[in-house]
Amino acid sequence: MATNGKQPMNYERYILPHQLPEVRPRETHDDPLRVDPDEQFFIRTHQAFEIWFAQILSELEYARLLLSQPYVPESDVPVIEGHVRRAAAILDLINQHLPLLETLDTTSFYNFRKHLFGASGTQSFRFREVEWLMGLLDGGLLDYGKRKRTLDETLMKRAAKAKRAKTSGPTPSQREYDSLAQYQAQWNERWDPKRERLDSRGFKGMDATRDALQRRLIDIRKNGTLREKAIEWLERTTFPAPRSARPNARYGDDFAERYRQAYMAAYIADSSVLRDLQGVSPAEIKRMGREAGQKVGFFLGAPHRRAIVFLVQFASQPLLAWPASLVEALLELDQAFANWRDRHIAMVARVLGGGRISTLGSADSGLLYLRETLRKRAFPEIWDARSFMLSREEAASIYTPRQLRAFGFVHENHSPG
Repeated sequence: MATNGKQPMNYERYILPHQLPEVRPRETHDDPLRVDPDEQFFIRTHQAFEIWFAQILSELEYARLLLSQPYVPESDVPVIEGHVRRAAAILDLINQHLPLLETLDTTSFYNFRKHLFGASGTQSFRFREVEWLMGLLDGGLLDYGKRKRTLDETLMKRAAKAKRAKTSGPTPSQREYDSLAQYQAQWNERWDPKRERLDSRGFKGMDATRDALQRRLIDIRKNGTLREKAIEWLERTTFPAPRSARPNARYGDDFAERYRQAYMAAYIADSSVLRDLQGVSPAEIKRMGREAGQKVGFFLGAPHRRAIVFLVQFASQPLLAWPASLVEALLELDQAFANWRDRHIAMVARVLGGGRISTLGSADSGLLYLRETLRKRAFPEIWDARSFMLSREEAASIYTPRQLRAFGFVHENHSPG
């Protein structure tokens, strides 16, 4: 019975199933046996992806909003983490949907493939928005990749010179940087900053796509990306005074120096094992040590990067547990996105193949382009921090137990009661 002049709620009014688009094949026949549901299946599956991409955008927008506060209350950190992890879980769910598309065999796909010419999954504006909202267009991301590439090139040339050999091709950092630089250049060339609009020539017949991407570019220029807001939050990390800290010192700098020393001590210990097991020469061990020192020094040189190391290294301490968990959630999101890309490529190769002209008109199936996307990461610093982690024993030289207790994040080793 209706109350207050309103109709009672029901499934139809709440979920609106009747407003979902009706899907019909592009070709119809009088004979029902000739109406193949494969094309309907193909379209509906991609529509389901679009719905989930829309929800991922909602999750990441809310996480960004909470991180945008000048001061992020401690109680908001688990809320942010929950929305980031949900976005990652949705990506995992979409990933599990891809085997459904693999029930479509290649010959069945080619029966309706002619209807797709001019269309490609790369034209999905919501998928592109997820990339951008995560931070793949951020100039800071490209700057980090460039600095890492430069360091790797320098170390590789020095190593080749010491061995009187030639360098052997680009480093992984170079390939990552080149892939990202090309991606950002592709979209920057389409954007007119004065008029704040995209060049319409690349969106013939796709007005909704152009409008959505324009709105998103304006949004991230005004409100930033999840990556940018996470970095701003990390840069506000407060460091306790490490061992033998100087009075009035910047404890973040002191922490970086103490951590570098602890890391190098652990690295030297590992090197001695390598020398004994594989007979690596003392000169080579020394060279490797110099390179390790330069790499850890570079990584700890930025406030947000040493904050990542600090939070992950001391994640077992109560006051750092939630911030460290949020850092892990951002990594989980990046990994879920990479897993989706990898699984999607396998599906494309299996169902669509790699030899015929692509539906967009390029000379191949588009697999080369898709494989290149695997190099992109929105949070590469969190991945790279793994290379500099220490055991608890190795990290014990950074803080005294008294300092940890004074700061309030001492790790309890005894049982309650």
